[in-house]
Amino acid sequence: MRASSVGRLFPWAGRAAVCLLLAAGLYFAAGQFAATIERVGAPSAVAMLAASDSVAPQAVRRAEDVCSVGLEQARTADALRYCGMIGLVELPGATPSEQADRYRQSAEFLKASLDRSPFNGATWLYLAVAMQAMGDRANAAEAFDTSYEVDAIAAGMAGMRVSIGLGMLDALKPITLWSLDAEIQSLGRRNIRYLHGLARTPGQLQYVATTLMVDPQLFARFMREVNAPPPGVARR
Repeated sequence: MRASSVGRLFPWAGRAAVCLLLAAGLYFAAGQFAATIERVGAPSAVAMLAASDSVAPQAVRRAEDVCSVGLEQARTADALRYCGMIGLVELPGATPSEQADRYRQSAEFLKASLDRSPFNGATWLYLAVAMQAMGDRANAAEAFDTSYEVDAIAAGMAGMRVSIGLGMLDALKPITLWSLDAEIQSLGRRNIRYLHGLARTPGQLQYVATTLMVDPQLFARFMREVNAPPPGVARR
C-alpha cells in the first residue's frame, strides 16, 4: 500500500513541477511585455480609451505594433488584454466596417485573456464594452454581470463600471443593479462632480438621482451639481 501511494505521489509531484515552471514562464513573459511597453513608450490603453475622441492615428498604430510584438513573445493574459483594449479605441478615419472588425478582434483578444485569467474583473468589463459596441447587448450584460461576480469591490474600476452600467440598465440582472447602485453611492461620496459627468442622458440622470435618495445629503449635493450653470455662466 505504501509503495503504491509513493508511486502515485511522483506523477503528481512531476505535474506540480511542470505547473510551477509554466507559472514562472508566464510571469516572465508578462514582465517582458510590460518592459516592451515601457521601452518603446507605448501609450496606455486606459488613457487612449479615455481620450478616444481626440486620439491620433499614429498613437493607435504604435499601440497596435506593441500588441503584435507582445503576442509574438507570448500570448499572456496581460498582452491579450492590452490588445483587446486597443481594439476598442476608435481609429480615426476608419470606415464603419473597419471599426466593426476592430471590435470583433477586440472581443476575441479579451476572451483569450479571460481563458488565461478568468477572475480579472477589468477584462470582463472591457469585454462588456466590446460586446455592446458590436450590438450584442445580451452578452454585454452577461460580461458586465460577471465583472461584479469576480471583482465586487474595485475602486479603480468604479467610474468605468458606472458609465457602462448606466448605458445598459434595462439588460442587467436585479442583483447587478443592486451592486451598481452601491457603486454609484460610493462614487458620489468620493466625487459628486465626476459622477454627474458619467450620467449622459436625462434617463441616466434620473436613475442616479433616485439611487442617491437613500442619502438625503448626498442627493442634495448631486442635485446642486445637476442644477449648477455651465462653466463660465454666472449664477442668477
